[in-house]
Amino acid sequence: MKRRQFIPYLWLLLSTVVIFGLYLVLTLAMESLVFFFVYYGVMTALLLYYVIYNRGFSRHSLTLENMPPHLSVEEKQAVLAERDLRKARSKWAIYILFPGILTLLYDCVTLFILPNLQGLFGGGA
Repeated sequence: MKRRQFIPYLWLLLSTVVIFGLYLVLTLAMESLVFFFVYYGVMTALLLYYVIYNRGFSRHSLTLENMPPHLSVEEKQAVLAERDLRKARSKWAIYILFPGILTLLYDCVTLFILPNLQGLFGGGA
């Protein structure tokens, strides 16, 4: 793998560590549900932004061949160029959404799954 191809993965790993760590520190330090709701509100808003800005990914699989025939080649290329530009401009959101989803998964496991497993196998009260 070339070095340039590896750099986005490093940014993703770094953002995951920072956002996950920040979430843990703030939820433990604040000891209230305020940050919980703020965090998930921000994640929901960011997810909505990403999906709406990319037009629900409705143009994700478009090619010149499967576009309507009444469009000229220039119009088809303009649609594809706009799609690619929107993807590039909204790429930064992935570096926040991915760690946010992992943090949500961690929270769900620790709040709901692990206590039920402990009760199932006789651990805990």
